[in-house]
Amino acid sequence: MSNISRINKLVCEVKKTSSLSEAEQYRDVPINVILGSDETGKVSIMAHSAVSLALRCMRGPINVFFAGKKPAVCLLNYERGLEEFLFSEAEKYGSADRLKFHNGPPTSGPVLSLGTLVSYGIHADADGWNALINKTAKQGTSAVAPSAVFATCCAFAKLFKSAILCDTRGHDEQWDFSLSDYCSNSSIGKSAPSGLDLGRIGLVGAGAIGSGFAYNLWLSSWSATVDIIDSDSYEEPNIETTLLLSKKEILSRGKKAKVLAKSLASCTNLDTKPIVTRIYKESKELDDYRDILICAVDNTETRQTLDHANVDLIVNGAVGGTRFDSGHILRSCHGSSSYLQLSSLYSAKSPTHDASEKNSYVPIEVAGDECSRVAYNNVSLAAPFLGLSVGALLLASCAHRALGITTDKKYLKFDLLNMQSKYKSE
Repeated sequence: MSNISRINKLVCEVKKTSSLSEAEQYRDVPINVILGSDETGKVSIMAHSAVSLALRCMRGPINVFFAGKKPAVCLLNYERGLEEFLFSEAEKYGSADRLKFHNGPPTSGPVLSLGTLVSYGIHADADGWNALINKTAKQGTSAVAPSAVFATCCAFAKLFKSAILCDTRGHDEQWDFSLSDYCSNSSIGKSAPSGLDLGRIGLVGAGAIGSGFAYNLWLSSWSATVDIIDSDSYEEPNIETTLLLSKKEILSRGKKAKVLAKSLASCTNLDTKPIVTRIYKESKELDDYRDILICAVDNTETRQTLDHANVDLIVNGAVGGTRFDSGHILRSCHGSSSYLQLSSLYSAKSPTHDASEKNSYVPIEVAGDECSRVAYNNVSLAAPFLGLSVGALLLASCAHRALGITTDKKYLKFDLLNMQSKYKSE
């Protein structure tokens, strides 16, 4: 794995900076997060997600403001206040000094408001299965974890684009998206039962998308047996893209499957098993029955081996790899009733992808080094808000199966850095 920062590469690709170090300088911005009241726990979910993203994507101060009474955390049996809940995340990331709590409204800097609508900045809210961007839900409504996380990621992507990429187009876009039927302008539905059992899940890949799925599951309070399958070890760039884990855990360079499984071990509703192996076509691991197989890998070869796994449903997630698809996220479903096998979707690189790699803007650090250039062009743009949003869509698909919800949306593709409501579905 290359040691290139995924976020620096994304900034370099989109802004065409001359170097990765120049791209990093654009991340030296503050963020102001305004939190609404939290009777049901959804603001706690959104707040933790937003702070986790800000710690990794930005390098400036993270200022948290409370629009009303400072709420206690209403999830994960966490009985202490929200300040301590957020501070523990900043401390785990090694940046506790960046997190500040304030009274009164912010006076300057980019603003992300969660669960409360203000007249400036970018707003996220959730209601049941619905993610609301630059809209607000009725006060006191609850939301499932995937919709709360997805809304936060979409709003954060807009803030990232305006504050770091210096592009405000789409900043004021208002839209909503239901994770129960994968449609916009859907009726607001009730939350799923808190005791939902998702069955036995195989998670193939424990990087940005795999940990994004695990993070959503951790916040959901839903039950599952999860086999985490990955042969690789964590490396330094994973600090920015892998949520749930501390810097210390990443830098220990342990096996991904073991480290991620251990991070979920404290959840009494989850039974996790690490499987340190690489998946091949003849892998015996594909013979064991599972209800769902989550494909969270970053390579075509592994995806092509999963068609005949002994599962009811395969759900695949992906993010972009070049400036031509820098904000793209993908979720697709495959199974006996699917119109498309996973190997067909990833049969070969498309001409567009080949062309984008060939013409990729290469920064000065790697332009003269063929080995580094190859590594640079093979590095995904897995900014954490991309991996986390894919994880929300993947978990929603698991909940659909457990609840008996059927949808004809087998393929979903969003561009979180442009008009999010102009998504593609099939």
